[in-house]
Amino acid sequence: MGLPLSGSKDRELLKIKTEDLLIVIKGKPIHPTVEQFQLHRNDRGEWEKATLEIVSFNGYYKACVFDPFAGNETDGLSEFKPGTMVFPCFYEQQTYSIQVKSLKGKGLQFYHENKYIRDAITLFTEDIYSGNINFKSDIGFSELQIMSSGRPLLKIKLEVFPSKIDYRRDFQELLKDVNEELYNLAYDFLKRTYFGAKPIPNKMPSLIEFFNIISLIFERLLKSLEIIRINPHHKIIRVDHINCIEKIKRFDYQSAKWLCKHPEVLRPTGNGRGLVIGTQTLVPQTYLPQKLRESKKEITYNTFENRFIKLVLKKISQRLHHFRKEYLKLYSTDNSRFDPEVDKKLCHMSERIRSFSRVEFLKDTADIHQLDNMSLVLQMAPGYRDVYKYYLMLLKGLSIQSDVFHLSVKDLAVLYEYWCFLSLNKLLKKKYQLKKNDLIKVNNRGLVVTLRRDKRASIHYESQKGEKFSLSYQERKNGPTTAQVPDNVLSLRKEGSDISYKYVFDAKYRINPALDENYKRHHKKPGPEEDDINTMHRYRDAIIYEDKAGGFERSVFGAFVLFPYSNEDHYSGRTDGIPHTFYESINQVNIGGLPFLPGHTKLVEEFLDELILDTPETAAEKALVHDGTEEYYYNKFLKKNVFIGSLRTKEQWDINYKLKFYHTPLRNVFRELGNLEYVAVYRRKELFKNDNGIRHYGKIKSFRILPREKITEIKGNNNRLYVRFEIEEWLELPRRIIPLQYGVYDRLFTTLPLLLMAKELPELSMQTEEEVRLWKELRRFVPDMNVSADDEMMDRARLKDINIGLGANIWFEGDFLMAEKSGETRAWPVEDLRRNRIKVFRELREFLQEDTEGTPTDITPQHAKKLPT
Repeated sequence: MGLPLSGSKDRELLKIKTEDLLIVIKGKPIHPTVEQFQLHRNDRGEWEKATLEIVSFNGYYKACVFDPFAGNETDGLSEFKPGTMVFPCFYEQQTYSIQVKSLKGKGLQFYHENKYIRDAITLFTEDIYSGNINFKSDIGFSELQIMSSGRPLLKIKLEVFPSKIDYRRDFQELLKDVNEELYNLAYDFLKRTYFGAKPIPNKMPSLIEFFNIISLIFERLLKSLEIIRINPHHKIIRVDHINCIEKIKRFDYQSAKWLCKHPEVLRPTGNGRGLVIGTQTLVPQTYLPQKLRESKKEITYNTFENRFIKLVLKKISQRLHHFRKEYLKLYSTDNSRFDPEVDKKLCHMSERIRSFSRVEFLKDTADIHQLDNMSLVLQMAPGYRDVYKYYLMLLKGLSIQSDVFHLSVKDLAVLYEYWCFLSLNKLLKKKYQLKKNDLIKVNNRGLVVTLRRDKRASIHYESQKGEKFSLSYQERKNGPTTAQVPDNVLSLRKEGSDISYKYVFDAKYRINPALDENYKRHHKKPGPEEDDINTMHRYRDAIIYEDKAGGFERSVFGAFVLFPYSNEDHYSGRTDGIPHTFYESINQVNIGGLPFLPGHTKLVEEFLDELILDTPETAAEKALVHDGTEEYYYNKFLKKNVFIGSLRTKEQWDINYKLKFYHTPLRNVFRELGNLEYVAVYRRKELFKNDNGIRHYGKIKSFRILPREKITEIKGNNNRLYVRFEIEEWLELPRRIIPLQYGVYDRLFTTLPLLLMAKELPELSMQTEEEVRLWKELRRFVPDMNVSADDEMMDRARLKDINIGLGANIWFEGDFLMAEKSGETRAWPVEDLRRNRIKVFRELREFLQEDTEGTPTDITPQHAKKLPT
């Protein structure tokens, strides 16, 4: 709905007059970003209303508020009626001026919970106070109080709206997502650590959480209590007993000491037997005690640990009773909602707990009322350890919100940071296995969430291929110059590479609405701020690591701004064909921005999938490299430095393996000898049966060219020149390379990465960089594809085609890369593959993953057809 009055000029937004003062707040009634994005409208396009509360402690006041529909005659002001909602005209990150006049000459004081707002209003003249205030990123209710001599005069409660997201939808969804994801992580932590069931969704606060958790752990709790009952913790103590003399078995120093203090138990014997007392007299007297102290060792169960068990049982019993009482109060009269099974379950659990409370060893155990200290028994002893952990869960339930929002949840910029980290985790958790997270921990306060701006947190995952990766929050990266602390860092470990590929996803609660002509001319539409993109360049250049040689290398392969914007298709150009320049720059230099809000996560999800599916080579190519890097990568990854030779007899391999050498005619390696660094051995099927193929390789220590007759370890009958390779050590490949129907007659050359990754012999037939890269890209999402060659002997074979199952084949034909699936054929010029292989591979992947009607197809190993062995 359009506004009759423009929001671009400062206007009076709120005017209040009481007996003591007059206050006027001025500013722009509409934030330009709100107007540009049409925020804070309901489904009918009407403006949402804001809350305004005014309390005059002297009773009388008159207030006028801004109303854009009131007309120019009233200058946009209408009289405020208590209890009504008003037009939203207070926004975050916007400055407002306040003027207050004291009508009775009294001195005034101001209070606001934000110190900067409180101190902004100062005395301007004798009876006028003024200042400029800015709510920054604090949204929601904001309360300003005016006092005189400590006595309150006026209280104003405003509602501050966000300027970049919708208040009623996006903000509430942010809060909901943060809480839900933290609960999911907490329940997942409990599930993986202590039990193997899913929790019941909670609708009530702490009581229902208590019931959910105890329902899940109750049987395990009983098993732990049973372990304790069979072998309760105990101590041996000495206990003094006063017994008749006939029952005393041992008289010791302590007994004599006690007797000295109690002479009244002595009786004279008169027969000379007993204890002699009074040796100074001529006739010593003898005495016998009627009673005597004796110390005996006894077992006691009155230990701190057992008193703790008694406390746990008592508290659980009380909470079960309280829960049942509340449940019956709420639902006993409502048959549609009352569940007799719940009541039955509560009674059963209460009875089991009371039954255990009556076990023998707890009868003489004293009471404790709180847990003030710890013991090794509670932390380590069987039974006690688990009961203690279950107690911590039940003690606090999952009261997460108070731990997470160390800063006020009104700080929307901080909330957006939290949401981005948790939502990235949510997207990853949908497709990959969560292995570990240090976000949720157990301590003596219960379950604690460690998500804070000043504290590092990380969550670890594993893909179906066994590749490990992690998402870190606020991870500090130290370097030779200054430390960098990006919000979120995704670290990937890819098969076939020892490098950790790091990508920064920095949450920025900022957006440029493209109202500025300069921004609009360069970038065409709303998007991230330019200085935030510059920060991404800084992260990529400044975050480095020290390599094994003592030098420094970049570890960040891409850096991206996450910003609050809901129109993903408009930003990416899918609606008008004109993408934002910072979206295009992702493909060009791997730096840019991605919109990210609740319900608008499609672009980020697609991008995460692409990063994880990328081969190490594609990941490296997306990052900008220095001059000379291409030559370096060629020498390291594409140079054919492996010679694969065959064996003539089984005995030859035994000697080669034992003496660590291999020999071959010079003519087999003459042209490649200068490049060779490794030797691999092909085992023919007629010699090695089912153990054929390639199993071993070794690094060349040195080589010599000499006549065959001088290689005396293995007899030969010709005098041609041979090359003898001395091998450092024969190593076994990660997997045996299966030959299928192919073989190696004399020689084959390949690269070390290809040798280590290959599963079948024809995969080594690839000769060009394009063939190798295509094969590696396809291996990322079709692990069990089949490569076929145009000759059975790999010495002279070339790549024929690649079969990935589901009727799909890929091959090179002339100057084109061809792909055929379900009767449909696509072609890409090989020149495009050389110039922009990332784009070609993305289009090829999309073509293979969709059926003829455009529906995504699951290309998984079970769909791939195996060639006969």
